[in-house]
Amino acid sequence: MTEGTITEATITKVCKAAIIGINGFGGQHLKQMLLLQDEGLLEVVSVCESRLSQKDNDLLGNRGISLYSDYKEMLRLETRIDFVVIATPIHLHAPMGLAVMEAGYHVLLEKPPAAVIQDIDRLIEVSKRTGKHCAVNFQMLSGKAFTELLHLLEQGALGPSIQTITGTGILQRTDDYFKRARWSGKLHLDGSFVLDGTIHNTAAHILNNMLRLATASNRLGSAAPRPIQVTGELYRANDIEGEDTSCMRIRMSDQTELYYYATLCSKESPTPSIRVEGTAGTAVWTYDNTLTIEKDGEVIRYDYGAENYLSNMYMNLLHTIRGDGQELICPVQAARNYMLVSNGAFESSRRIHAIAPPYRHELLLAEGGDGSDGSDRSDGSNGSDGSDARIVIVNDIADAIQSVSSSKQLFSEAGLPWAISTQPFDLKEYDKFPKWFE
Repeated sequence: MTEGTITEATITKVCKAAIIGINGFGGQHLKQMLLLQDEGLLEVVSVCESRLSQKDNDLLGNRGISLYSDYKEMLRLETRIDFVVIATPIHLHAPMGLAVMEAGYHVLLEKPPAAVIQDIDRLIEVSKRTGKHCAVNFQMLSGKAFTELLHLLEQGALGPSIQTITGTGILQRTDDYFKRARWSGKLHLDGSFVLDGTIHNTAAHILNNMLRLATASNRLGSAAPRPIQVTGELYRANDIEGEDTSCMRIRMSDQTELYYYATLCSKESPTPSIRVEGTAGTAVWTYDNTLTIEKDGEVIRYDYGAENYLSNMYMNLLHTIRGDGQELICPVQAARNYMLVSNGAFESSRRIHAIAPPYRHELLLAEGGDGSDGSDRSDGSNGSDGSDARIVIVNDIADAIQSVSSSKQLFSEAGLPWAISTQPFDLKEYDKFPKWFE
């Protein structure tokens, strides 16, 4: 069964699952789990949530699902579980994931799997030692358009080598987004790193998918390319600790260069995309499950339509746990390059640089804006109560990203007035954050 084949036909064992955290995006996980339960493919045994609403309490109680406020108690008392979903704040992903595997259960971690490189290394080690699967919910890897692009690259369809991979995420988030939880927009919380922002949260899928494409190889027997250097520029226009606008240049061991650009401070929100340029053609993948190939003067466009990426990840995990011969779409070790580069970008930038008022302004969006970036809004951002929402706009940022992504420049190299030049950071033996970041 190939990586992109997600079916229900061969699942006969009904796995038993628990979830820690059902607020924010955790609510989407719970919804998906209950849908699978209604289809007879999964049994939701227990839920752990310290801030359980009366509505959720009634819903879960009526379904006979055990409720906990302490995840350690749940792991100690619930002996029926096959896997546990973790959809908690970023800084809790790694310690909870470690505890789940040590308790003898498989785990599905919401992205990012950790905040720092040393914690993902611990997750990888414990997964190997315990024999428990640790899947990471980088769900955008699972779509048909992206899977097709991977296969094309593995077959060398764009030529013998890839020259550049460029990802753009021009998004908008209102002030509500940064007020929705204690950890939102934070670098640290309760003595732990969070590093919330475009790289670790809102546009994390772009970076992870870029790195997955960069390691796809059509050279039989050759080692997969790896990231060896990153130059990152991290900025904030909002009144937060973390970054809301970022760019980076990533150099791979095979000389491929990756360019990443993201912002939460745009008036416009075009669909996020990744462009791959090979020696014999180009490909453009988008968040809305399309793929466009340009080669030999011909343009071919594939539109796979709406797809439930989260369902894909659950079906893949169920198949893997059952031993159907299907590998995880994103085992934790496959997310290490993402963690390596993301931490390295912070190190290269050294600090989060503020974008001063002359280069940013505030805007009121009627009823929270148009949501045209297509991303999940279950976190309560963008005027979810129906009121006008306030957003900080970096002047002309959408045009700037379109320009620098075409010229393959960082913001500072393009002469943007608020941009600060940074130094490349070597990733070859990097295994502990922080080193340069202040």
